Amino acid sequence: MPSNTITKKSNAEFLKWFKPVLDALKELGGSASPKEVHKKIIEDLSLPKEIINNTYRKTGNNKFNNQVDWARNELVYAGYIDKSVRGIWALTDSGKNVDMTEELAAAIFLEHNKKRNLERNKSFEKLGNSELDALYDEFNKRFPIEKLPEMTLEQYTNTNKEDSFCYWIETKTQDIGSIWGGSSYKFGIFKIAGNIKSSIGTLRDDEYAWYSKYGNTRDGVFNNIREKIVQIANFSRQENYSAIDEIDLGDAFKWKIAFLYSNKKLINWFKKDILLEFADFYGKKVAQNTPVSELQSILIKEKGNENTWDFGRTLLSVWEELKVQDNSADKDSSSSVHYWLYAPGEKASKWEEFYKKGIMALGWDEITDLREFDSRDEIKAKLKEIHGEASAEINSSLALWEFANLMKTGDIIFVKKGMFKILGRGVVDSEYYYDSSEKEYPHIRKVKWTHNEEHDHPGQAVMKTLTDITDYTEYVGKLNSLFEVEDEPTEIKSDFEPYDEDSFFNEVFISPEKYETIVNLLERKKNIILQGAPGVGKSYAAKRLAYSIIGEKNDTQVKLVQFHQSYSYEDFIVGFRPSENENKQFEKKYGVFYEFCKKAIDDSDNKYFFIIDEINRGNMSKIFGELLLLIESDKRGSKNKIQLLYSNEDFYVPENVYIIGMMNTADRSLAMIDYALRRRFAFVEFEPAFESDGFKQMQNEISNEKYNRLIDCIKELNEKIISDVSLGKGFRIGHSYFIPKNVSDVDDEWLSDVVHYELIPLLEEYWFDETDILSEWKRRLEDSIR
Repeated sequence: MPSNTITKKSNAEFLKWFKPVLDALKELGGSASPKEVHKKIIEDLSLPKEIINNTYRKTGNNKFNNQVDWARNELVYAGYIDKSVRGIWALTDSGKNVDMTEELAAAIFLEHNKKRNLERNKSFEKLGNSELDALYDEFNKRFPIEKLPEMTLEQYTNTNKEDSFCYWIETKTQDIGSIWGGSSYKFGIFKIAGNIKSSIGTLRDDEYAWYSKYGNTRDGVFNNIREKIVQIANFSRQENYSAIDEIDLGDAFKWKIAFLYSNKKLINWFKKDILLEFADFYGKKVAQNTPVSELQSILIKEKGNENTWDFGRTLLSVWEELKVQDNSADKDSSSSVHYWLYAPGEKASKWEEFYKKGIMALGWDEITDLREFDSRDEIKAKLKEIHGEASAEINSSLALWEFANLMKTGDIIFVKKGMFKILGRGVVDSEYYYDSSEKEYPHIRKVKWTHNEEHDHPGQAVMKTLTDITDYTEYVGKLNSLFEVEDEPTEIKSDFEPYDEDSFFNEVFISPEKYETIVNLLERKKNIILQGAPGVGKSYAAKRLAYSIIGEKNDTQVKLVQFHQSYSYEDFIVGFRPSENENKQFEKKYGVFYEFCKKAIDDSDNKYFFIIDEINRGNMSKIFGELLLLIESDKRGSKNKIQLLYSNEDFYVPENVYIIGMMNTADRSLAMIDYALRRRFAFVEFEPAFESDGFKQMQNEISNEKYNRLIDCIKELNEKIISDVSLGKGFRIGHSYFIPKNVSDVDDEWLSDVVHYELIPLLEEYWFDETDILSEWKRRLEDSIR
């Protein structure tokens, strides 16, 4: 049990819950479930909803639950709570009698941290303090600050030897502090290894690839990057950390450089989203747009005289706890089941073998024991190292990570063959293990296979080897019904699903040539508007276009808003709003686009997409204000910052923000978009896709004669609309009206609903003063489905 005497005090916010946990257990008779303890604390302290529902920024985990559970863990370590009974917190004799104070809580936490730090053997803790000091000094001897202005491009990035500046920063000094994750574009410019695919905002020649914002030629780009690195190193040595915030280079990369030239005065954690969590942990109220230099200052003060490496280990303990919502030992035995769709080898070639052995297994035998990897990013980095930067194998990192870490005993497995067959069902019966003797499929879990029978898959299955389908409760129900079993309880998952160009073409009916045109326009203009008649799939395509460029269905990098006549600059950028504070009538509040841009600035290595539905319904000048200038492609970045209307703050739109607007060309109530904004956007016409390969394939799968006659009628109707001088091609009827949720939904009732409740009301709007034309096309539409 720790001593009450301690020389260093901790400001860790969660320490305040030690006493309430003990008090709640005493009031509950000495033992209770975690939920009962949480509820009792809320009642005892009359906690407001803001505290109960508050979440951590990066993980999204509930802050109150996390901190209370963490306090319980520390109390277990101190001997005040017994955890021997699953799902029950019980006071020990010491816990019943202890007088818990803030000082004692701090003593428990710091002593436990010290013990954990001694036991750790991962990340930068593989080396002792003296070895880390030696590695730090070795880097500074290899790249002394006074020699940085003379560094060559070959010395900066080089694939032929492991002695480049970038290799040292990311790999050789990773034990000092990690910046793994993301692509090599975070270095600004890098030497190409194998084939890489160009993307928005990048350029390349035969040897190097780089962000286009840094220049057009390799030499010009490197000179630009090198100048920034020299500035970072000098500002760090001078302890002018706020100046580093203003330098346009990826956050993690530039702050790792700053740390290596800071004489170890900075903290060896570099990613802003994690630093924000640390500031919260130590009870500091910081905003999302708080500069990294301020976050570093908070942690430097908390560190005090503690050794840099020891404090870094303490922060690792903090971060690992912040990532956990509930302790696994405290989860109820009824913990929710997850559902997985799984392919046992190519064309299910391993199914019978795996069924007999009672296992499921993944290939990728070039990857060793998955338990050696601390994150999906580490697996992805290993796959890049083996297969090259542009390999499709990189997307396999999600399957490998989920198989080893997220799947659990009791989860349900559905076995698929290709896209149209289901072969079996089973229940996961073991943790992940690695068997090196299995040359092709060494990554294994035991499974109790409950069914081995072939069924038609309802619709078309995804192509991936392993997919968590828990979100899709209706789909899970259909799969379970194939085997006549009832649904188990489910919970929502939020992991990002890989999404590429092929995924886009599977869902959106446009040609590869048009897709390439749109992507190129986005790269050049940074702002596009998808315009077209109702039902051509503009809104549906916009998000999926963003996903295909990002590479996954990551909604943290995509924001969708809809403009309307009441939408204002105050909603969009910044303005004064009625205050909830009784002492204030109004307070300044930032709008959705301001917050989105700040988020993108903090994550400059990734692309962010702001999607505006019905863009021409709003008053453009009123909404955008001075940002009409800043959204231009050549007015992006910090060098073009200007002062906002309601703020003394200088603001800019970052280069990694792309705006996608959508405009309905058939809405007569709207004026055309004004010319000032039109000049800043590229316009892409979306047209009905009845003749596209994707639509024809769906039409063949529906195989309904009435449906086919209706489509033929719509094609003729669109020709009539084009020839009508009061309408034109912008009023054509799009294909989206005729895409069912499932192909089996198309029956007489479905067809009648589309005609009578969607198409005819639209025609009544088109030809409200042309009764003869309206009557003719009503009749023809109804005849087509008889």
